[in-house]
Amino acid sequence: MAESLYASGQYSEAVGVLNAAFAQACERSPEEIRERNALADGAILECSRALRQDPGNANARKFLGEAYSTKLALLQSLAG
Repeated sequence: MAESLYASGQYSEAVGVLNAAFAQACERSPEEIRERNALADGAILECSRALRQDPGNANARKFLGEAYSTKLALLQSLAG
């Protein structure tokens, strides 16, 4: 479900579905999952800040895309 929402450009809805799966998975192995999620969120935040300061920063844009891909892969793995 989340993948089809993401593919159609409905990112917020896809994130909502994946966050619900994340919450359920945290009940199974909370520490490792929370740590990996925090790392992905930190990378997204840092790259977003860099892009706000320098919108033309190609490296920040590249790394932000990679950080979102990492977060998406983590959440998809939890969704099963």
